[in-house]
Amino acid sequence: MKSNCASLSAICAPLLGLLLITPGFSQNQNKVLEWSKSPVGSMNERYGPNIQLFKQIDGIEIEDILLGDKSIRMGEPFGADIDWIRNITFRVKNISGGQLMGIQVTVILPEMNTSPQIVFIAGCAHSENQKCLMPGDEVELKFPRGHMYDWVKEMVAKERNISTISKAMISTMIVTLPNGMQWVSGCVKTAEVKNACPNRQ
Repeated sequence: MKSNCASLSAICAPLLGLLLITPGFSQNQNKVLEWSKSPVGSMNERYGPNIQLFKQIDGIEIEDILLGDKSIRMGEPFGADIDWIRNITFRVKNISGGQLMGIQVTVILPEMNTSPQIVFIAGCAHSENQKCLMPGDEVELKFPRGHMYDWVKEMVAKERNISTISKAMISTMIVTLPNGMQWVSGCVKTAEVKNACPNRQ
């Protein structure tokens, strides 16, 4: 009888270990943040009178892209949990020489047929609690607080489980100027060469 118990222990212990490890593994799949292959501004599109369209916005510069407190690179896989998208931060610098009222990065999920528009924002144009950006200022663009992430999950759930989302793509960059003019592009200058948009000028 003791030998049977010992045999069962020898079999069950490794299986129990696998059960304990598997959930953690599934929540740390490889994810990737990438540029659009056909970014806004690269195909001679036309917009309204208050919009300046660029192949790449050079008046701001992405200094770093963070997931929590760790840097990630565009197009390179990284480990992350299920809610990774809301934990991305874009650290951006105003290198334009003038005041900027707001910056927005819009991200989509290319694995979906109809993706929600996921925004990361900063500046006084987006919130009276945030300051406007003077030349040389750096700001962190973060996912808005509140119920926005619940809405994103609801939109994703119409097509698939959010745990299966492994890609996010920068769709549009918008910079708002004091006169109401907006710079718009699918590419923006980056401090790190390895983060550079492949469709830049």
